[in-house]
Amino acid sequence: MLKGRLIELEKELDSLIVTTGRTFYVMNKTDTGYEEFQQDHDRYLDGIAKVYNSVEDGYNAMVSNRNDVLKIAAHGVHTLTTMLTVSKSRCHFEGMDPGGRYTEQGTRIQTTVGAAAAAVIKVTGTRNSFKNIKFIQNDTNAAAINVAISAGSSTSWVNCSFIFEVTDNLDLTTATEVLCGEAGGTFRECVFGNDCILSSAARAVFTFDNVSGSATGDASKHCTFIDCLWTIMSSSASAVFVKVADTGALKFRTTFVNPVFHAVVNATNSAVILTAAFASVSGLVEGNILIVNPATNCTDLCTANNNVKVVGSSMNGGADTAFVGIGIVPD
Repeated sequence: MLKGRLIELEKELDSLIVTTGRTFYVMNKTDTGYEEFQQDHDRYLDGIAKVYNSVEDGYNAMVSNRNDVLKIAAHGVHTLTTMLTVSKSRCHFEGMDPGGRYTEQGTRIQTTVGAAAAAVIKVTGTRNSFKNIKFIQNDTNAAAINVAISAGSSTSWVNCSFIFEVTDNLDLTTATEVLCGEAGGTFRECVFGNDCILSSAARAVFTFDNVSGSATGDASKHCTFIDCLWTIMSSSASAVFVKVADTGALKFRTTFVNPVFHAVVNATNSAVILTAAFASVSGLVEGNILIVNPATNCTDLCTANNNVKVVGSSMNGGADTAFVGIGIVPD
């Protein structure tokens, strides 16, 4: 029994972010056990506090390029009054629940109504990491059209989800859960979109585009998506899960491995199947998309083959694009 528990502890330690930098914590004062935790994790020897009550204050304590870690409590919601701009490099954010949740992560970071923030978080630094966190756009302001803007270099997103929690801007074609101008980013076991909030516009859940202030000042390039899920409840069949904004939005390779694109069908809310999961762009010549083993209930995966290739099992073998491998059509 003891040996088994030691093995479990070893696995838990392996799942943690371990670095050479300092570790800081964010907890709400109303969280159960806050006083005791704060006393046990008071300050470093030089007087720098270890525990903070807001994500902004915790981030401000981190030092760029030191590989500091910010562990964020998984009980109450952490509210931002402005967009969190992560311009520092090699900073690592981790939700303090056991992890492994595809959705409904315990650590929740969201905007407040009236913040007028374009996104909950914008990343422009280098080699930052995010793990076990749910990002929620909760602002009804017309400017709040993104959940996250990923525009750094080599950013890692693991077990994170990105959702709108209000419908105010989901009738806009400019609203997108993630705006990506990332270079060399990794998205692993992430969920993009919300399956119970109705969209009514021909919008995209995830958009590749040039982003002002990005780490490279250039297009999105060589990003990898592994075991991720895209979802939407939309009354417009013209909405898509992934969109390339224009010919200058994507360079080099972009790779999707085992992606799932699931549109909710809900008659009560007039939610329908989407025409296509992907919207590439005519004349895309500087980059290409490879999709490995996709799954979707959309009518087509991508209705135009603009540097989009699918390898592995396909959904229907219709006008999806150039398929390689075995496509199985259910009876």
